[in-house]
Amino acid sequence: MSRNTKRRRGKSSQVSHSSRFVARLLGGLIMLSILGVAVLIAYNLGVRDEEEPLRRVTQPTPAQNNAAQQPQPSAAQQRQAKYSFYDELKKRNSEVQAEVAAKTRALENTPAAKGTYYRVQVGAFKEEEQADRLRARLILRDYPVTVLRSDNYHLVQVGPYQDREEARKVEESLKKSGFKVLLKKFESN
Repeated sequence: MSRNTKRRRGKSSQVSHSSRFVARLLGGLIMLSILGVAVLIAYNLGVRDEEEPLRRVTQPTPAQNNAAQQPQPSAAQQRQAKYSFYDELKKRNSEVQAEVAAKTRALENTPAAKGTYYRVQVGAFKEEEQADRLRARLILRDYPVTVLRSDNYHLVQVGPYQDREEARKVEESLKKSGFKVLLKKFESN
């Protein structure tokens, strides 16, 4: 029995020796690959830090000379310029309101139509605010718009037009712009 035990020990020592060798070899390869990856990363990071775009040396143009001579804006001026969009928006809103008011005054000064005339109805709203919004959109497109109040509705109408064909042309133009329209005939003394 002692001989069998020795043989087993001998064989097991050979197997463990070869498995240790393989384990050490694999461990070494893994360590080398990790070290190689670390070196590559460090090299790439170093190259990026050192890279700087090449600058061409040229003679400055007169525009560049003028720009260099002008004083640079202060930090407060830069912040103010940064938020000037809101000021421009308020300014544009007031301009649009003034334009709508001017066109409204011009329409109010037109004489009322007598006899048979036509209007193109573009909308009927229960709320006056909705009617006013549509009226403003149409006024900005240079249509003569009026809002008539009828019972519980605010009727937005374009016109008046004495000629039926002219009213039809306006009706078609509004349809092409995406509005749902209705041509109405009125009689007045």
